Amino acid sequence: MTEDTEPMSTRTPTPAAGRWTWALAWAAPLLILGLFYLYVWLRIDPGLLYQREMPAFITTVAFFRGFLDRPGGVAAYVSAFLMQSCWYPWLGAVLITVIAGLICLVTRGLIGAMTDRPVGPWVSFVPVVLLVMVHGQYKHLPMTSLALLAALGLANLYVRIGLRSFPVRLAIFAVLAAGLDWAAGGMVVLFGALCGVFELLKERRIALGALCILFAAALPFIVAACSYRVDTVRAFVPLVPYRGGMVLLLSRPLSVQVAIHVVLLLFFPAALVISSLRVDLWRKVRLLGRWAAPAEPTGSWTPVSLGGFLVVGALLALVSFNADANARLRIDYHADHGNWEAVLENARRLSPEWYDLVVVHEVNRALYHAGRLPREMFSYPQKDVRGALTSEQNNLLAYRKLAQLFLELGRVNMAQHWGHMAQETHGESPPLLKLLVKVSVLKRRIPLARTYLRALAKHLLWRGWAREQLRRLETDPLMTSDREIAYLRSVMVSEDYRYGGFGGVTWTQFLTQPLQTNPRNRMAFEYLMMYFMLAKRPDLVVSYIRRLDDFNDVGIPRHWEEAILVHARTHPDVKVDLGGRQVSPETVERFRGFLRDVLDYERSSGTEKEAASDTLARRWGDTYFFYFTVGYSEPRPGWRITRSLEPEGAGQ
Repeated sequence: MTEDTEPMSTRTPTPAAGRWTWALAWAAPLLILGLFYLYVWLRIDPGLLYQREMPAFITTVAFFRGFLDRPGGVAAYVSAFLMQSCWYPWLGAVLITVIAGLICLVTRGLIGAMTDRPVGPWVSFVPVVLLVMVHGQYKHLPMTSLALLAALGLANLYVRIGLRSFPVRLAIFAVLAAGLDWAAGGMVVLFGALCGVFELLKERRIALGALCILFAAALPFIVAACSYRVDTVRAFVPLVPYRGGMVLLLSRPLSVQVAIHVVLLLFFPAALVISSLRVDLWRKVRLLGRWAAPAEPTGSWTPVSLGGFLVVGALLALVSFNADANARLRIDYHADHGNWEAVLENARRLSPEWYDLVVVHEVNRALYHAGRLPREMFSYPQKDVRGALTSEQNNLLAYRKLAQLFLELGRVNMAQHWGHMAQETHGESPPLLKLLVKVSVLKRRIPLARTYLRALAKHLLWRGWAREQLRRLETDPLMTSDREIAYLRSVMVSEDYRYGGFGGVTWTQFLTQPLQTNPRNRMAFEYLMMYFMLAKRPDLVVSYIRRLDDFNDVGIPRHWEEAILVHARTHPDVKVDLGGRQVSPETVERFRGFLRDVLDYERSSGTEKEAASDTLARRWGDTYFFYFTVGYSEPRPGWRITRSLEPEGAGQ
């Protein structure tokens, strides 16, 4: 056989080719993991993963013990610790990258144990791509990656045990599976699948392989049946992507996040099966003819394989990235840190299906703090009176938002109420403890403030701030030098309405009482006017216009002008007293243009009516004219709240 026809597998590599192969063997993994790190740090932003969960991590033995009485508790404890690093996005990206690199390493070890023939090196790096994709959905917790790493690591240990006795191997597997179930929960099912595939296909021990798979699959059920504290669903976490339950998983359509999660888990047993059967597969492929026979992998990186892997991985990462989830979490993050322009910028990028009550709440709050609420409120989607206040009071996020809002309005008792509700139902949360510290200082309950601060001092990330505040309380118990506390003290209501089982109160009363305590409480005033507009009560907007005198405001903000014109149109016989102010000619002219377009819409039919409706939304969707007419704002065509928001009863 001549040199030209000699098979590639029998050729002796040149020294230059050997050096190139050696360089790629080291450079390729570093390049892949380096790009993974940069993408996680700069694009995904681990700080948003922390924002979504805000996990508490208390440096006490009691906190640690609380994780030891349930399956997966060890992984959950370590995950809570690692999540603290995500507070610093660069550090969180480092830890996520390290975990991903270790998963690739143990994947390579498992595949190597299944076959004696070389496998393409890119196979062991497929988990990196899948982890990028699932992290880009912002629902993947470190606990899942840690449990996955533990399952792969123990599977590596099991396949390398040299003992061949059936009872011994079964006993070793049972011990490893039981330990893994206690430490990493339902991920033991994957461990059993990997060990079972190894026994079935590599060692040809059919009975042992079947027992491995069946035992691991049944173990979470056994644990749930023997424990009154762990139900069946929780016994399978984090194998099941929804922590809320398997019923929830089965009742929902398959989401992108669930699909990627499933593919990630199935990849590992599938890779072992294909690696074991690849010799027979290659032989069958070659029987199709030399033209259809691809070159068998050499086990080394080539420029082509590396370039192809990077291109495919980049495309999958970009396609699977959930930009709406990213923007949604950034809204929460920037609102918590008072970056109001960033809140509004991210809200403008949000799709209608992601626009919920919490987003509306934060957008309106950001507009107020930016001084633009009465002028640009309808430049963002609004729908009903619940946009004025978050009323989905059934989760930690809503409780926290309500508590913060009431504190800013001066309703300190209500802030304390919702803060305690969140604490009782969802456990300690550092932001809530910080809020309760402020409430306690405002109510002159300094010993209680110290109690909250001592609790915060046990949290890993907050101990420095808590200790500093404890020192401040020693010298200034009422924090008179704190500008925020001083402002809140100036707007605090002096008397509360009856609430709960002792009586009821309307939102109007909630917002007017702070004005009775301090007529210059601008937030209470603007929120009250916002509520009137959302409730379609322009007459009440008109009746409160003269309160602008309390703030020395000369003109009338745009949306309030629009409400005045709507009121004048619907009540032409009612005299309006604007305290010497006038609606600007520009707003009057816009109202006339709106009325002309409404008339065109009413006179049209068929396709012309659809075109007239589009014209109304395009020209006037960001005005109170449009909102009052159709019941929602549509600042740009198609950008409005699409989900059903059934308004709760709210009296005037």
